[in-house]
Amino acid sequence: MALENVIKAAYRQVFERDLDPYIVENEFSSLESKLGNGEITVKEFIEGLGCSSLYIKEFYTPHPNTKVIELGTKHFLGRAPLNQEEIRKYNQVLATKGVRAFVSALVNSMEYLQTFNEDEVPYRRFPTLPAANFPNTERLYQKLTKQNDELVVPSFEPVAPFGRNS
Repeated sequence: MALENVIKAAYRQVFERDLDPYIVENEFSSLESKLGNGEITVKEFIEGLGCSSLYIKEFYTPHPNTKVIELGTKHFLGRAPLNQEEIRKYNQVLATKGVRAFVSALVNSMEYLQTFNEDEVPYRRFPTLPAANFPNTERLYQKLTKQNDELVVPSFEPVAPFGRNS
């Protein structure tokens, strides 16, 4: 049962929906079997989904690289792209090495390992707008591309620490 939940969560995260059984049977039964037998980790399962022909068909082929990067960071790191520098970095990978190398770069990144390790399915990490941490994330999630420098400014004034008059 736990394995089944992990697999379903992985499909929902990577493909943004539950997959029909015939799609799973045709394309992912081997990956599921390897995961169930302990031959691969959840991280490797996620990478396999991202390198699949279904992922490439739905999230790579119809989109410009900026959208592919936005979707990739959402699916594999659970967040929106951080900034233009990150988009340029991943655009270089996409342009020179292709989508499989891009997915591999995300899944094998230090951020992925520190956040999800080998056996946790990625998830959307910032579903709300924490006041001081990530004021731009929700706005970035809602945009089609990230090719501008617009910032969302937090709607609060900083508070001086106790005992200080400023």
